[in-house]
Amino acid sequence: PTISVNPSYPVFVEGEEVKITCESSGRVYTFHLHNSKYRLYYENVKTGYSHTFTHIIHGAGDQGNYYCKYSVNIRHEWQDSPFSAPLQINVADSLPDPSLSLSPMYPVFVKGEEIQIICLVSRPGATCRLYRNGQYLAYKYAATGECCCNFTLSAIEDGDHGNYFCQYSISLQGRWKYSPLSTSVEIKVTDSLPDPSLSLSPAYPAFVNGEETQITCLASHLGARCELYGNGQSLYYKEAAAREYNCNFTLTIKGDGDQGNYSCLYSIYSHGRWISSSYSISVEIKVTESLPAPNTSIIPEQSVFVKGEEANITCSASR
Repeated sequence: PTISVNPSYPVFVEGEEVKITCESSGRVYTFHLHNSKYRLYYENVKTGYSHTFTHIIHGAGDQGNYYCKYSVNIRHEWQDSPFSAPLQINVADSLPDPSLSLSPMYPVFVKGEEIQIICLVSRPGATCRLYRNGQYLAYKYAATGECCCNFTLSAIEDGDHGNYFCQYSISLQGRWKYSPLSTSVEIKVTDSLPDPSLSLSPAYPAFVNGEETQITCLASHLGARCELYGNGQSLYYKEAAAREYNCNFTLTIKGDGDQGNYSCLYSIYSHGRWISSSYSISVEIKVTESLPAPNTSIIPEQSVFVKGEEANITCSASR
């Protein structure tokens, strides 16, 4: 016969229920369940090829190898099958330790970032508790069939710095069984980067095809890596020179596709990771098919002049 257990935990604790199934290749009359020392149960089966025994773990005495066999009645004589392969059941005084992880797993976090703290447990549907520096923070239930609880830290700040642990518990035979604490995971918090500024040179109110403008992203750190966005889409990135604060992008106007709102952000490598700033205030680039009409003005402004008077006529162009 074959023997199997459900749930198939690597270790069980006192009070947990296990279901051990013995299955044969043909119809039998009696199934027997044994442990390393003696027979535990037997069950007469009128029809069928398997039987499931329910066993409650009472303590270390339930640890060991389990076997099953079956009996058939042939011509009024009972004949036993060989024993199944051994099924090992391990018993511990406490639940297995949970494990704690972060997503994303950065060595340091920037103020305002979001962190997901994942407590991985050994039992589905457990109740998880989260601690920081030894102080209880929150609890969550693992979803049915799930072996993890997810805690979210939104918009982190200085107060979120510290060592985090988790613990879980399950209800067994009307009482709560608690796991040890997980190994700690440290969350470090650093200040966010100042916003960059974006400018155009020349800064015309409108550009025509073929004109060129230089877009400058000014960062607060030397040698930063800058990224230019147009209408929310990443366009180009550049690294500022080691002793420079700014990145210069050259844009040649090719048509209406270059029209829109431009912004930039920059990143620096610090504390073992890339840290990015927020976006700059956007700068709008308008594209027109022809040059803007010039403006004319006359000084002095009067409707009628006398012969011999002098007038200054000014033509103001956009370029």
